[in-house]
Amino acid sequence: KINPKLLISNEMRSPEGTALGYIAKKNKISSILISHGSHPIPKNLTSEYELNDLAKGLLVSPFATETIVQSPSSEKSAKMFMPRLERKLSQPIMWATSKPNISINVKKNYTILHAGTYKALAARPWIYETSNEFLSGLHKLVSAINKLDNVKLIIRIREEGECSISSLKKLLPLTDKCEIKNFGSFSEDLKKSDLLISFSSTTIEEAIKLRKPACLFGGDSRYRHHPGKFLSADNLKDRSAVYYLDNKNLTDSIKKIIEVHSQKPLTDEELKGYVWPD
Repeated sequence: KINPKLLISNEMRSPEGTALGYIAKKNKISSILISHGSHPIPKNLTSEYELNDLAKGLLVSPFATETIVQSPSSEKSAKMFMPRLERKLSQPIMWATSKPNISINVKKNYTILHAGTYKALAARPWIYETSNEFLSGLHKLVSAINKLDNVKLIIRIREEGECSISSLKKLLPLTDKCEIKNFGSFSEDLKKSDLLISFSSTTIEEAIKLRKPACLFGGDSRYRHHPGKFLSADNLKDRSAVYYLDNKNLTDSIKKIIEVHSQKPLTDEELKGYVWPD
């Protein structure tokens, strides 16, 4: 009835988004899909299966004539999963809209932000933490942070049926070093933090875009969302935008990462491959 010339959507996965995409294609109307979420490059057969399923309707779609990709990994994944779909590169539209603050502010405490996106047991458990894994990882992390001086941990959580804030307060060894939040601006918390810890989330790319390092931790370490490295005690100058953490020497590993990144934002060279240059 309105005779549209173009469809722009941030997803073609829901019933409504899929229906609009189908109708646009049937009527030969161009449609732009703005990629939604984080889409890293698969590293093995299992992650390829899961990430391909995740990409359907969020990164690529047979109903789209063009997809907007907002990171190097999204561009490569879109090319892998649907090579004939036209791709247009863009700075972040759906995430990380804040500009990095590269000025150095000397402050008393080093702030670590934990932001994960756990899923219910039946929803993509390979590339996301289950609620059980989420709790287990947080317990280890809080215990490690409690051993560090002048370090504060902020835990951002979206309350779901399997994991409530009241449960976390009962089950975690919380001290005055840790704060659990589900209110206020996430962007502001990220801007004020020095380091992000997550398992698999767009928040990883958001942190890197703001020139803050990210640590991948949780889920029994079966899956790593982005390429990274363990920081070697023998070479503390070998920095990275992304680090791997595990249960071994967790406190010492965090301490080393703080040491090499405190008051030293990520460089242009370290950003390569994770986010587009400014």
